[in-house]
Amino acid sequence: MENNFSVGQHGPPFQPYPQQTESARACGDVEALVLTASDIKDVSRKFRSGFLINEIAHPNRELLETDRVTMLKKVPLLGNMDKGALRAISEYFVPKKYAKDVIIIREKQPLEMMIFIVEGLVLIEMSDCSRTLKRSAGEVYGEKLLTWPAWTSFPSVLPLATESVRADGDVEALVLMASDIQDVVLKHKLHFFSEITCLTDDDWGLLETDGVNNLRKVPKLETMDTRVLKAISKNLKPMSYEKKWYSLGSTNLIPEGKPLRMMIFVTGGSLDLEKDGNWTNEMLNEGEFYGEELLDWVLDKSFPAIVPISTHGVWVKSNADVLVLTIKDLRGVVSNFKSHFSKEITIPTDSSLDLCAIVGLTWLKKGPSLFRNMDEEVLKVISTHLNLMSYSVDTYIVQENNPLEYMFIFVEGSRMLIESTLRPFKKGSHGIGHFYGDELVHWLTNWASHATFPDKLPLSTSSVKVDINESDTGNAGVLVLRADDLKSIVTRFRSQFIKQTTLPVDSEWKLSIFDPLAVLRKVPKLAEMGEKMLEEIRHCLVPVKYNDMSPYIIEGEFDKMFLIESGVVSRTGMFCHEFASEKFIEVNLREKVYCYSGNYCGHELVEWALQYVSGASDVSVPKSNLKVEAVGEVEVLVLKAEDLIRLVSEFKLQKETADYEHPSVSEVKLQKKTADDERPSVSKIEFEEESDFFEDFFFKMKNSVELSCFSKIVQWLTT
Repeated sequence: MENNFSVGQHGPPFQPYPQQTESARACGDVEALVLTASDIKDVSRKFRSGFLINEIAHPNRELLETDRVTMLKKVPLLGNMDKGALRAISEYFVPKKYAKDVIIIREKQPLEMMIFIVEGLVLIEMSDCSRTLKRSAGEVYGEKLLTWPAWTSFPSVLPLATESVRADGDVEALVLMASDIQDVVLKHKLHFFSEITCLTDDDWGLLETDGVNNLRKVPKLETMDTRVLKAISKNLKPMSYEKKWYSLGSTNLIPEGKPLRMMIFVTGGSLDLEKDGNWTNEMLNEGEFYGEELLDWVLDKSFPAIVPISTHGVWVKSNADVLVLTIKDLRGVVSNFKSHFSKEITIPTDSSLDLCAIVGLTWLKKGPSLFRNMDEEVLKVISTHLNLMSYSVDTYIVQENNPLEYMFIFVEGSRMLIESTLRPFKKGSHGIGHFYGDELVHWLTNWASHATFPDKLPLSTSSVKVDINESDTGNAGVLVLRADDLKSIVTRFRSQFIKQTTLPVDSEWKLSIFDPLAVLRKVPKLAEMGEKMLEEIRHCLVPVKYNDMSPYIIEGEFDKMFLIESGVVSRTGMFCHEFASEKFIEVNLREKVYCYSGNYCGHELVEWALQYVSGASDVSVPKSNLKVEAVGEVEVLVLKAEDLIRLVSEFKLQKETADYEHPSVSEVKLQKKTADDERPSVSKIEFEEESDFFEDFFFKMKNSVELSCFSKIVQWLTT
């Protein structure tokens, strides 16, 4: 239990009562009014220490202030402070009494007070029982609170207590509250900061401020020199997030897949984590942190130009307090303590890792589709071949229709502009994290399954240059992966790359012999039409060669499908066409999809042809915004829309004729019942007389492709 008590004002503050300096003896009968020490205690419960001194001109007032200042000077951090500031601090002392086992200060809670022990003993304990210390009369605890005004978090965020303080028996103490220190700082800011910010290494090692303690929880910083941690701590910026009752959304503190521009320490509340667009079961709770990979980054050769990307998204869903270390501030600290980071932080010793070994991996995993599920060992090898190149503003990185000699990742700068003369839809601007030239890795993977690679590289489909930005006068940085390096990697890990594709290969990862019928059997709907129909289609296939100088194989009018004999094509956009009142949408692509050798492209045309023959559409050629283009040289077998319609019509007629010639039992019974109930009224004589009419009718029916009931009409009329 906690009670106030009165501390004597005439003697040293560590003594509970003033010392009697003289004797008083009655000379005869004396009548007097007596004020006992207990009465003074009662008064002091309601008023601050020094209340009587402020109201009564006590002759020893200067002496009392001197004693309190002397007591404060025993605190190492205050030893050289101006006496005026010390005197101001001493006026805020509040005497308190604590019963046995009372928790005066609780570990991991805001440190709200500093105590000067007047009488008794306190135990300094940690929750993990790693140590227990004792402090007795004349000693102090909570001096870390004196460093609070020197931090960027002052005065919004209090430091945390690193231990618990428990009374071991009755304890009397003088208490200095955090709010009182704040008042003193406002009045004596110059004196306070001139002393508190000039601490020796021993002082900092003793105190370990709140920021330093947070940093020591990071495994890579456990043994870091205290001076370095002090420098980092000074750059920790407090941020508070409060969930509003009217707010339905969450705050995305760190976006997934974007450059990681901060390291965060949770000091209150919790944060939610996102991975691959989905919430995880993990949370960042008080005392935990995120962004430790930035500490690896500072030793990577990519530092400071290339910023790593975040592998998770960090969201604020409820109230939370965090300390933020930005990459800008981290760069400043590293520039002053590079040797300390090199000594204390261990980078993986894998000899295959060189430039961007750490940073490059995170970028690659967010890159082309072939990289996203690739074995990490392969990505490590790729990362060693990434080279950082710098381009000034308004400079072209690649130009349209030039050989695509490298793919690259935009990692630093304002934005890059994409321009195209032949392909206007590709124009636009992109920021950090954008990949360009991903068709190169698909092209190389496709040809890795062949006997040899083509002599010519594919051409760039657009020009890319660094945007002019008045606010950014620096250069743009790109991570470049050259075609020759990528070719050697794809050759070395051929099976790993081919596994990510639909290439038809044999047991040795070589492309199977091209067989048009085998490819046609893979096309949805066509396989259901039987071998005879597939053979008819094969005879209609026309060999055609395309290259990347031709803008598109398919654009606007969807007038063909094709089988890829050799080469690779890319397709973007969606196939969308209305059939009568229904809208048929087969694909809706947000990114490029690649079709390789031994595959087909444009199978949506088969579905359209079936709809057309059945009368659901009267448009001869469907429209779409699907764009299909060659990557390098491509050899294909083309099936035109008109040939497909003719073949599908013949197939439909043959199927219906076969169904009529071989009816089921139920159909035979139905036909017999219909013949008995409703005999036709047209005689053979009438039929002969009107033969010219029917001949003309048959001709029109056939030409209009309305063949579904043609054979039945003929059968009915001739019976």
